[in-house]
Amino acid sequence: NIRNLKRSCYVIAEAKQNNFEVVFLDIYMEDENGVEVAKELRSFDRNCILVFTTTSTDHALDGFKVRALQYLVKPYADEELNAVFKEII
Repeated sequence: NIRNLKRSCYVIAEAKQNNFEVVFLDIYMEDENGVEVAKELRSFDRNCILVFTTTSTDHALDGFKVRALQYLVKPYADEELNAVFKEII
C-alpha cells in the first residue's frame, strides 16, 4: 500500500498502526520538519527504511543521523529514484 500523508501526525499514526517498510519523507512538511518526524519514527521503529526527498541539502547530515538510506534532492532524475528502489529491494 502507498499512502500520501502531508502532516506529521498522520505519518506517525499510520506508521504505528501499519508498521511501514519504507517511508519517503520531505524535509519541509506542512507542520513539522521531516527530520523530526524521522526521529519520532525511529523511537518506535528501528527497521523502517527512510528516504528523504527534498529541495535542499541543508539537512542532509541530519537525515543520515536518523539512518536514512538516501537523501534525494529535487528535482532528481528517474535514474536516481530507480537506484533507490533497487537498493530497497
